[in-house]
Amino acid sequence: MRYRLVRREWHESRDRCEDQEEQGRREGPEEAQDRRGDGDDAGLEDGPVDGAGDALRAEEWVDKGRAALGRGDLEGALRCFQRAVQICPTPAAVNNLALMMLEQRNDPAGALRILQPHLSPASPSPHPFALATAARCYQRLGGGEAARRHLQAAVQAFERGPEAMPFPIPRETWREYTAAILQAAGALEDDRLVWELYRRWSSYHVLPASFFFGGIAAFNLQRFEAAVRAWRQIREAKWKVVQAFIEVAELCETGLVPPFRLRYGLPEIDSVIKELEQVEAQGDRAKAEAKGAELIRRMVKDPLHRVLLLSEVLGAVPADRQHASEVMVELVAHSGDWGQKLASAIFLSSRTTMSQKIDAARGLMKAGVIAPGDQIRVYVDGRVQEVSFRQLPVELGPNPELEAKHQEAIALRDAGKIQEAKAILETLVGMGECFWPPAAVTYAHLLQQEGKLKEARNYLEMARSVMPHEPVVLMSLACLSIEEWDLAGAADLLKQVRSSNPEVMKKVRLLEYFLRHPEQLLR
Repeated sequence: MRYRLVRREWHESRDRCEDQEEQGRREGPEEAQDRRGDGDDAGLEDGPVDGAGDALRAEEWVDKGRAALGRGDLEGALRCFQRAVQICPTPAAVNNLALMMLEQRNDPAGALRILQPHLSPASPSPHPFALATAARCYQRLGGGEAARRHLQAAVQAFERGPEAMPFPIPRETWREYTAAILQAAGALEDDRLVWELYRRWSSYHVLPASFFFGGIAAFNLQRFEAAVRAWRQIREAKWKVVQAFIEVAELCETGLVPPFRLRYGLPEIDSVIKELEQVEAQGDRAKAEAKGAELIRRMVKDPLHRVLLLSEVLGAVPADRQHASEVMVELVAHSGDWGQKLASAIFLSSRTTMSQKIDAARGLMKAGVIAPGDQIRVYVDGRVQEVSFRQLPVELGPNPELEAKHQEAIALRDAGKIQEAKAILETLVGMGECFWPPAAVTYAHLLQQEGKLKEARNYLEMARSVMPHEPVVLMSLACLSIEEWDLAGAADLLKQVRSSNPEVMKKVRLLEYFLRHPEQLLR
């Protein structure tokens, strides 16, 4: 099982939150000039230089650190920022080094030691970015009172403006500091303050992170439409991940996804993918499957990763059905009370498919909340009714006995004996002792001919849940979608059909023709 978020390309940006490093490195007495060399040490002399020369050399080392971050060389970046601080502790050098110590080394005490000389009362006009970073450090060390004090000082310093600083800072750079302050307020779990500052400083925000944290505050306050508006302000290509957050906020607004609280950060997608790819590279499929399941369970526990999983199984973009089924089971099984609420919402929704309802029931069974055969209220066939789910063996390989029954049912169907055919098929599609996908497709076709489209879809979705790439199942679902006049859904299904059989692909092309010329369907 591959980790399907790779396919969704949420991990396109390899710089986890580059915007914050950008805030730290761009303030200073002047922009560094004459960029030189490609390596961390290229073009930089070690000899002492006084005054403005020191500041310029320090800024050059900051730029080298920035280049190292872009390459994913975190240790190299850390060394560059350390060298910059040794030469001249400019705000850019100090703030970048402190941020690296906090986020990459998880060393808030070390970050505070770097920042402390610049936060003392003797320091003229403490920097808002440094104060915000210090607030996060104190919060992580358990010093809530000190964290809030530094946060308030960061807000006040920002609102005094760059004119109060002892060195020039471009106003455009100053506007970027809203992201750092909003994240510091979020670290204190003060969603109302984050939302208040986000709105108060609406004319200042320039970084995607500012809009992202504002959206998190609105989401946590269950103002889902406001969260969507904030996140839609982010248009940078490397922030593709925000689309998942928009989808989930919209699902929360409809009531399909129960509310939950987000932390103020970004999901660590790259590290999760790298961990799985290392296992897959060993060529042990069983081990990779187990590792994939473990990673999903771990992701379920992190609310930011939970957003990506929810988007994968309930969002607008078609997902790999087999993977989505596994994710749904884990979401429900390992999320405690919230997972039970999600399952209940899925059961009662008219928007979810029968296969999604079955996956939610499997999750509850795995968690020990329900047992096979328990009665559950489920929206099915146009109304809410009591149903029970059973765990039946699924037959996927050749089975002469089941095939003989299937052929008998087909013969009865062809002879016009529809009810007799359905009676045999029902023993093969879950009403007997097993579930056989080919029979489910035939049964669905009979239901479709009777105009029972919702019931037909239920059986086709169940067949798809165990045979997600079977051309006959996908084409049957596409035909049903056309009959329901869901032409976009039919087109998505046909794109997934892969077959070496020329007759199958000929039928696909014919259906695609009708989708391009829908007027032909009305004749």
